[in-house]
Amino acid sequence: MAFSPSTNASSATLANPTSTTSHSHSQTVVGESKYDYPYTDGTRTPASMPTTPSYMYHDSKTAYSGGDDGLSQAGSSITTGVARDSTYLLPTTDRKKNRYIPVVLRLLIAVGVPISLVLLAIALEVGIFFSQKNEWCVTVKIANNNDSFLLPGFHVPTQNALSFASAQFLLSIIPTLFVVFPAWLYRELDWHIRWYQPYVVMSRGNARAEESVLLDYVSLGPIFSIINSAKFKHRVITWSTLTALASYILQPLAGSMFQLRNLNQAQPTTITSTRIIDVADFSNLTAFTSSAGFVEASVFTDLPDPSFIQKGWATAQFEFPGGSYLNASLALNTSGIQSNPTCSVPNGTLSVTSNDGVFTISSTSSAGCALSVTTLNASISALQYGVVPVPESCSSVNNVTQSPVMFWFLNVATDGTPQASTIFCKPTIEAFNVLATTNLNNNSVSVQLLNSDVAPNSVTNGPYSNAPLNGVIFENYTDTLLQAKANAVNNAVPGAIFQLAAQSGGLDAAFSAPNPFLDNTTYVYQMYLALLAKSVYFVPQNTVLQAQITSITLRLTINPLPGHGLAFFLFFIGFTGAIVHIISHRQRKGLYLSTAPGTIAATIGMTSHSGFGELLMPYDDEATLQRKLSDLRFSIDRRTGAIVATPASSSRESKRMSKKTARDEAMESLLGGDRKRTPSEMGMAELGLSESSSQAAFEAASAQPGYPPMRSP
Repeated sequence: MAFSPSTNASSATLANPTSTTSHSHSQTVVGESKYDYPYTDGTRTPASMPTTPSYMYHDSKTAYSGGDDGLSQAGSSITTGVARDSTYLLPTTDRKKNRYIPVVLRLLIAVGVPISLVLLAIALEVGIFFSQKNEWCVTVKIANNNDSFLLPGFHVPTQNALSFASAQFLLSIIPTLFVVFPAWLYRELDWHIRWYQPYVVMSRGNARAEESVLLDYVSLGPIFSIINSAKFKHRVITWSTLTALASYILQPLAGSMFQLRNLNQAQPTTITSTRIIDVADFSNLTAFTSSAGFVEASVFTDLPDPSFIQKGWATAQFEFPGGSYLNASLALNTSGIQSNPTCSVPNGTLSVTSNDGVFTISSTSSAGCALSVTTLNASISALQYGVVPVPESCSSVNNVTQSPVMFWFLNVATDGTPQASTIFCKPTIEAFNVLATTNLNNNSVSVQLLNSDVAPNSVTNGPYSNAPLNGVIFENYTDTLLQAKANAVNNAVPGAIFQLAAQSGGLDAAFSAPNPFLDNTTYVYQMYLALLAKSVYFVPQNTVLQAQITSITLRLTINPLPGHGLAFFLFFIGFTGAIVHIISHRQRKGLYLSTAPGTIAATIGMTSHSGFGELLMPYDDEATLQRKLSDLRFSIDRRTGAIVATPASSSRESKRMSKKTARDEAMESLLGGDRKRTPSEMGMAELGLSESSSQAAFEAASAQPGYPPMRSP
């Protein structure tokens, strides 16, 4: 279509019909500005048109020609005061071929995203089921019982593979990543169908302004979108926005879903035992001196029991398993020897006599065995202690190394008053089959007695069965080194007892106690006998034993509350969203847009030929726009895709006439005739909604004060 200037008013096909009368308004009033509407400070609309030639439409291919009623004269709505609809001038194009559909609104994505949420919900419920399902771990037969452990959840490595990230971070970020992308896609789907809803409503025709051209669900936001969609009964928007809002809770639920639990797990293994019960060679007295030295060090520095020793128990040594375990313990059936010092206080009151600073302590055991010991001169040392064997007459054995013993202790006060105490001990040993449980963190052992059915050996079936070594009394050695070792042991053990009493509450309290030195002697002497038994009553020999390692294992579980909550919301959003987007897809079938709506250019392209847009002013506020457009009904022209407007009454009449004409044409077709339509019907059919749109827009705008604006010729 071309435009050509025309200086002759009679030759202008679209001349202004009011040009002959507009001169009466062209006189300028003194003091009045030449601008009518100063709606901004920087730009104002001039009151008179510039002196430019008129334009006339020339298009030999257009079948339209104006009639005598003046409606064919094309001038702007501002100039003529009448809204001119020129959509009939637009050529027909293949709108299906040029149809614009956003990627996210394509059926595969629009339905696939909600379905993926449903699949995630199903997978999550399956994971919760297996997470809560207990995994039975049956171990080897230990202590006549099969221990079993319930292990819910999934196994995870003890060491974190990603050293730069903590376990808490990984447990929260990984499940969040699984839901953040589909949740974001779903909100994009919701945004797009809210964006398209006004066009969907206009594609049906007869749409009110408040739910079409004045409606913008995107700018309203989710909350007001729900309110307005409920008001206009746009149920697709209501459910879509509700489910999109629900998607915001997916991330916190996913971040709190996983839980890392520390559970005990037992697993069978084999252990090599390196000792069996038998009498070892102790002729060099190394086992005695080392045991006595450990006892002294333990008293001074409060050392814990060494490996394979617990109080009076000594178990056969074995090799500890390799590997990395978390708070692990090892349990196995093995053999052990229990040493008991069997200590007691003397019968009656002991007596202490003095002779030139030398004291003689006389004491009688509970068995009636009397024994006296002579101390050193008090001037040499005020604190004295020692151990002596009981007489052979009071012992069932003739060997002093196996006889009962008496520990004695002396303290001479500053005033010369002596304080003395004696403790009688008769050591015994017993061999048992035991359940030894070793803490692999510090190699400490706890012992549980099982039975006494041990294999025959030279300890329990030999000369030491009834009278074991007392460990503190030795024969006289001609070897000075051995004699020195014997003397060292003879002084170290009672010295440790005396030191423990001094540390516990002081010597005065120890000597004044009801049973002075009994508890301290029992504790120190029993530790010494257990250490001695480990070295003397076991010999090297390898034996493979069944064992069980119990350690803390990390199990990944799904917390039921956030897990089920997340699964519910995923299923609710996905199932509802799938239905919503299927319905929305069907609603958009009759909507053909050539470009993405929303841009200024797209809006101008859809409304510039409809006429009603020129009746709206740039400075109209929302209330003014709603008032001007309230009596119009809007629709999208199916031939051109332009937005057109009709008066509410004309819209209803158009629907009624269209239905009547359709019925008449159907009847004529059945009768074999061809009824000629009236000119009014032909005008309605050919021009569609164009003329009514122009007239309706003008009528709506004319109702406003000051419209149409005054113009100069």
